Amino acid sequence: MMLLALSSALAVEAEVAAEVGTLHNGDPAYDAFVRGNGMPSAGLRLGFRPRAEKHFPVGVLASWQHSSRGSDVSSVGPSYTAAFTSDTFALGPKVDVDLGGVLAPYVTAQGVLMRGLARFDDDRSDNDSPGQTRYTGVAPGVFTMGGIEASSPDIPEMPLEFLVFVEVGYGWVAPLELGGLGSMQPGGVVVRAGTGVRFGRSGR
Repeated sequence: MMLLALSSALAVEAEVAAEVGTLHNGDPAYDAFVRGNGMPSAGLRLGFRPRAEKHFPVGVLASWQHSSRGSDVSSVGPSYTAAFTSDTFALGPKVDVDLGGVLAPYVTAQGVLMRGLARFDDDRSDNDSPGQTRYTGVAPGVFTMGGIEASSPDIPEMPLEFLVFVEVGYGWVAPLELGGLGSMQPGGVVVRAGTGVRFGRSGR
């Protein structure tokens, strides 16, 4: 309801979507936490664009993605848990082409800020146990992606529409400086998909 009120007050289209995705992470430091080079994630996406009599092709996307991977490590001594979590915030323009009010291929380039947390702990039941070792790093980056969106037909009597999308591209992130662990640099192929609703759709 808040997005609907915002859309009406500011004369913009506003969308909210839940999305899942993955980012490649081939850095050897990532091997301490999980086998494989994927950083699966889930999060939310918001979108805004000016409302007009005809479809306006340029909008803005903002998103947040959370990833959490880890494993139990056994050695000569007691076993412990190694976990790596990240929160990725992105903001940037989206340019699309409307095809019949139902399909819209698009491209987007987004500035990114990633916060990474590496944690080594012998108590898996307590995220804040006093014996754990934690390293935190923050780094900027850029994601460039192309995608396609499908939406429900425009019905004048309905204030909202439903949408689904999928996008693929490349993500670059500067090295995360993780204290005694050294640095880690995620980056490579990025894939995202999601579903949501849009309020205040422009006329077609």
